[in-house]
Amino acid sequence: MATVEFANQVLNGISAVGRLTIWNPLTSTNTVGAAISPAGEGDLCVQITGTFDSATIVLRGSNVLAANPATAADWFNLTRADGTAASVTAAGGYHITERPLWVSPISSGGGGTSSISVNLYSSR
Repeated sequence: MATVEFANQVLNGISAVGRLTIWNPLTSTNTVGAAISPAGEGDLCVQITGTFDSATIVLRGSNVLAANPATAADWFNLTRADGTAASVTAAGGYHITERPLWVSPISSGGGGTSSISVNLYSSR
């Protein structure tokens, strides 16, 4: 199992100042996204797309200084603004309540055709 690295795109425009982080693809064999630190960024909005093939995607946070994305004990599940778990089994988007030191997506239960993109927009 390999950790899925991310790509960052800094957005500086008239109405957008922030960062778009993309983990792509999370699959049945590459299930853990590398951790990013959105420290100092006020809003976190995630959009998840792709072929799920029974996969569940959870957005996790950690305040452990040297958090390891592969060590479950270092992480807690994040919460949507509506109070429900930041977990999906189909494409969608939502606003995250917490502002942890680290954020990482994880996939579980996906079949051989699962290929999922997690797009996290964080703004200052």
